[in-house]
Amino acid sequence: MGKRWYVVHTYSGHEHKVKQYIESMAPSSGVADRIGQVVVPVEEVVEMRDGKKVTTKRKLFPSYVLVEMVLDKDTQHFISSVPGVTSFVGPKRAPQPLRDEEVKSIMARMEGGQGKVAS
Repeated sequence: MGKRWYVVHTYSGHEHKVKQYIESMAPSSGVADRIGQVVVPVEEVVEMRDGKKVTTKRKLFPSYVLVEMVLDKDTQHFISSVPGVTSFVGPKRAPQPLRDEEVKSIMARMEGGQGKVAS
């Protein structure tokens, strides 16, 4: 069974902490071989501040982190027990993998976000 992308709901503002925790603790938890990329979806936007254009990063989906993984009992327990994680996204909080088209769309939006103007 290959790795699929899952969405994890986090406390507001804890997205990057959750990402760092997963990346640093997966090897010692014995699940590193089943967890791939961990992504906080962001896009670069151009904002006007004090009459100057400033490029900043804005979260596409605040409070959500994407995790590429093989879903089994161990990986689900590991992700669910990460500090700052509230649940997986899916029916009855059961992990529901994203469709490939959804993942491609999110990744394309992250790469193509430059030049957008924040309102």
